[in-house]
Amino acid sequence: MAAVSTEVGVANLALQRVGAKAITAFSGTDRNSITVNLAFYDVCNEVQRTFPWACLIGRTVLDTSAADNSSFAFTHSLAATVLRVLEIDGDPAVKFRIEGPLLYTNKETGYFRSVNSSATVTGWDSLLVSAIEARLASKIAVKIAQDKELAQMMFQEYIMVLGIAIKLAAIEQHEDNEKILQMMQNMSPEALLKKDFVSE
Repeated sequence: MAAVSTEVGVANLALQRVGAKAITAFSGTDRNSITVNLAFYDVCNEVQRTFPWACLIGRTVLDTSAADNSSFAFTHSLAATVLRVLEIDGDPAVKFRIEGPLLYTNKETGYFRSVNSSATVTGWDSLLVSAIEARLASKIAVKIAQDKELAQMMFQEYIMVLGIAIKLAAIEQHEDNEKILQMMQNMSPEALLKKDFVSE
């Protein structure tokens, strides 16, 4: 689990990577606090959503209603904390679609597994912390350090950390995420930021 215990602690790891002074709170009026505050939560959601981190996965019982104007029979209203639905009833063959806050499915009952946002840093995997740290550093490097090369280097480190997480997941869960890793390595940073990795 994470060695740091707070979101500010994670942000300070990123600030350290770009050679900047640590902050004491996101609400501070100094440049570092303002810059980090603008980027931190978007970065957290992006990184948490991009990969199915085991520490963020939960299971939720389906609470369905009849679907209107859809090829699917039922809908389930998703909580705001759900970042990515992985599968329904543990069966990757069960089709579903996410549209806005709704999960469309032909399953009336059962459960779904999802990646859920979490602000409980002490429960985060250390690789998740490293990924958020590197991604945040890539976001703030130009604003704080005026260094585009550093920003690119931090982004590449972020991709490297995701690659390690994918490799470990393949070992631990016997799942093949190689195609995702290969796709991410072949894409430009600009294209990667626009890619939606949520299953449909």
